[in-house]
Amino acid sequence: MPFKSHIYAPLPESAKPVSGLWSFLQVPLLMFVSLILLGAIGAIIGVLVMMLSSPGIAETLSQGGKLATETRAQIINYLLPGYVIGAFGGMFAVSFLKTGPFEKRRLATIGLGKFLYGGAFWGWLLIGVLFAVAVSASSHFIGGLAVGPTDEESIDWSILQNNSVFIGFGILFLLLLIQAPAEEVFFRGWLMSAISARNGVFWGVALSSFLFMAPHFFNTMGATPALTLYSLLSVGSLGLLFAAISIAKGSIIPAAGFHTGYNFLLFSGALIQGMVTTGETNFGQMLIEMFDVNNMPEVTMDDKYWADLGARLAITLLPAIYFFTRKRKS
Repeated sequence: MPFKSHIYAPLPESAKPVSGLWSFLQVPLLMFVSLILLGAIGAIIGVLVMMLSSPGIAETLSQGGKLATETRAQIINYLLPGYVIGAFGGMFAVSFLKTGPFEKRRLATIGLGKFLYGGAFWGWLLIGVLFAVAVSASSHFIGGLAVGPTDEESIDWSILQNNSVFIGFGILFLLLLIQAPAEEVFFRGWLMSAISARNGVFWGVALSSFLFMAPHFFNTMGATPALTLYSLLSVGSLGLLFAAISIAKGSIIPAAGFHTGYNFLLFSGALIQGMVTTGETNFGQMLIEMFDVNNMPEVTMDDKYWADLGARLAITLLPAIYFFTRKRKS
């Protein structure tokens, strides 16, 4: 059957991109392989590397001894990078395998006609940081869902001068350089281009954005329904913005940079708030606590909530509409 459209580069006639229906089966399978299976393998490798570099920890574990708090924190710091590298490196791998050997098409057809981390990536990374500032400021001043430390007596800004904190932020940045671009290669690259070719651009954007939003449900599972709805709609609107940027630019590289900068600002802000209020400098421990629903705020659907959510969606969807319109005019 002839392909309906392409959003990056024309697909060869012999290509076999996934259809919209089959994507609902393939995406969970591929994400399980990359995020669960390969992520677990990466986490195990990270811990093994730590044990080889610290034989005392391996001996304590083999004897069934109780680990000190600092040792457990050290394990987390090796486990998390191992997981991110394994899981999102695996997402790169499954995207490339699906594109080439299985679907018989070039990387240019998924928006990777140039080197991913080229010049455009870094410019859009800065735009992503500024966008995250705008979104966070909106939430802080309108709804109060993004709040800073309130008890001035409990704040210790000097803790940020610790060398380990600078190293931690550097490692976080490097990990996000894998995580965010991997999601863009998978969702806005392979998936959106495949569905668009089979079912048209509208369905390519809609289905890839929905499938991008769905896994983020687990980030707030167990939290209040209001917070879960807020999170899902925020992620879904971001998916539309990333899709609009990718289509308008004819490449996923700008969206990958934008996504990386956005995530880095949000993660950094949350980590800094946690550090200066708790005195904890272990990045792995802080990241785990960040996604612990017990530490998430109690959110109710009051007037401030709807104003906050409305502002966030407007800030995200208005530029998305601009990019979608810009593409149609061209």
